[in-house]
Amino acid sequence: MRGHLLTSYLVVGAILTACSGSGADAVQTPPATAVPTAPVAPVPADAGAPFSRPTPGFPVLKSLGGNVMASPVLVGLHQEDDPYRSELDAFVGMLPTSAWWQSFAPDYGLSTPVASVLDFALMSAGTYSFDDVRSFMDGLQSAPGSAFPLPNNNTVYMLWTPDGVVISDAPSNQKGCKSFYAIHFPWHKDGGADTVAVVPRCAWSDLDAGWTPLDHLSKHMSHEIAEAVSDPGYAFTDGGFASSAYVFRGSNTLPPWQQSIYSFSPTGGEIGDLCEASYIRERGYLLQRVWSTTAAAAAGDPCVPARSEPYINVAAAQDWYSAVPGERVLIPLTGWATGTTASWSVNPHPHYYPTARQLTATFTSDAGTDAAGKYLLNNGTTGTLELLIPATAQSGDVAIIDVHSFYYAWLWDPSFDTFHSQLVGVYIP
Repeated sequence: MRGHLLTSYLVVGAILTACSGSGADAVQTPPATAVPTAPVAPVPADAGAPFSRPTPGFPVLKSLGGNVMASPVLVGLHQEDDPYRSELDAFVGMLPTSAWWQSFAPDYGLSTPVASVLDFALMSAGTYSFDDVRSFMDGLQSAPGSAFPLPNNNTVYMLWTPDGVVISDAPSNQKGCKSFYAIHFPWHKDGGADTVAVVPRCAWSDLDAGWTPLDHLSKHMSHEIAEAVSDPGYAFTDGGFASSAYVFRGSNTLPPWQQSIYSFSPTGGEIGDLCEASYIRERGYLLQRVWSTTAAAAAGDPCVPARSEPYINVAAAQDWYSAVPGERVLIPLTGWATGTTASWSVNPHPHYYPTARQLTATFTSDAGTDAAGKYLLNNGTTGTLELLIPATAQSGDVAIIDVHSFYYAWLWDPSFDTFHSQLVGVYIP
C-alpha cells in the first residue's frame, strides 16, 4: 500500500536494524537540480550481455490466500465544487476500458470493473483519523435519499478529499502529505473486503518539474486502486495483517534473510509499491504502472503497461549477504536493460527503523559519473556496492538497500520513469 519514501540523491547514512512494513503511497521530495531534458550521459559499448535480467530472476508473487475483488466496483467520491470535478469524473469513467486496467487484471483474476461517481455536498475542514473517514462514509450511505452504492465486498470507494482536510491516524502513525500521498484501508474493521482509497490534497513540491495537481490526483489514486482490488485484506493500518492476497509479506517466525527480499521492501510489497516511480500516461491521465506476474517471469520489465523506452536496472547475485560488525561488504552489481540505451546513474538508499547502529552505502563503477557525481552503468557492465558495517551492529540486525537506477537529467519528469529499484539485504548472523 505504500509508495515512494522521503529520499535524497546523496550518499546517505542509514541504520542496521529489524525490518517491518507500512501501508501508504508515501512522500518523496525531488532534488532542486532536476531538469527534464534528454539524457546527457555517453553511450559506451555495453558488455554484450543479453537484453534481459541476469539470474536470479524476479521473485514470484503468489497469492497468500486472501480475497481479491474478482468483480470490482469503482466508486469515485469528491466534493461537488471540486475544481477538478469534470477531470476526476472522466478519470473514473475511463478506467474500465483503459489499457492500464487490462494490462494487469488477468494476472490477478480481475474482471472489467463497473465505475460510477458520487458528489457530496461538504467534507468539513479538519483532521480525520481513519475511523473518522469511515464515519464520514457511513454518513454518506445513510443520508436520506442517498444514491450511495452499497458495499458488496468488491467495491473500492475512491475518495479525493478537499483542501483543508488532513488525514492523520495516531494508532498507525500515518499522516497525509507527511508520510503518504495516498492510502487505502478497509471500510469496515470487523470484516468485508470493501476498501476506502484516500488521496488528500497536498502542497506537492514537484509541480515545477512538470507534474500538475491532476497528475498527482490520478497517479496516486491509480496506485491505490490496483492494490485495493488485488489485496483488499491487507490491513496493516489497523494494527495487524488481515487475510492478504497478492503482496510480498514477511513472516515473524523466520529471520528476514530466509525470506524474499521483497517482503521487506521499504516502500511496501503490493503490486503498486513494486513499480513505484514508474508511470504511463493514458487519455491524458498519469497512471502508476503495476507489477505483472507474467511480465516479471519474462525476465524483462516487470511493470505494465509497457513503455516504449528500454527498462533499466541492476542485479545482484543473491538477495541477502551476511556481514561482520566493523567490516566492509562488497557486493557486485550488474547493469541490465531491455534494449540499447544511454548509461544511467546508480544510487543506493539504505532503509530501516531508527537505532544507533549506522551504516554507510556507496556505489562505484568504471563507467564514469553523471552531473551530480553518481556513478554510471550500462547493460552488462558492473560496479560495486560497498557497505560499511558499524562496529556496534549486533546479531540479528538487518539492512535493506534500495538501489535506484535512473537518468539524472530525467528525474521527476512525469514523461519518464523516475527510477527503478533493486533491493539488496545485509544481515548480522
